[in-house]
Amino acid sequence: MISNLHVKTIVGAASAYACINFGHVSIDVRLQCGRSAAESLRQWSMEELQKAERHTHRAMLAISAAKALDAAGFGETHAVEPDASVESAAEMIERLAGFISTYTSTSAMDAGGCALVDRARSMAKLMRGEPMESPLKPAYA
Repeated sequence: MISNLHVKTIVGAASAYACINFGHVSIDVRLQCGRSAAESLRQWSMEELQKAERHTHRAMLAISAAKALDAAGFGETHAVEPDASVESAAEMIERLAGFISTYTSTSAMDAGGCALVDRARSMAKLMRGEPMESPLKPAYA
């Protein structure tokens, strides 16, 4: 647990917010209706982790492109990077699901993280063309 973390919720006429302060960092998170403040914060954090993964992947592509242009020489505008390897979208989704399930706290997984990981893994299987298991079991089985 982080010490000196201050959290307060503010309920307005139209929306509720969690105001988080830690040192010089201040974050205001809009809370979702029908969920507790903690559940809303967990869901928001999962979404932010997904965005961070997408941004990291894009940044790595840009670094690889810069390296390719450096190797091609001054003034070049087109280059091919022989060492660049861009994984498939299915592979990236599977890695993200693994990262989340490994490094996310139990409470975040209980608050919807497990469902998110399961959906990501199902999406990766679908993208690879693998057969999907039915999420619903027949009542007569």
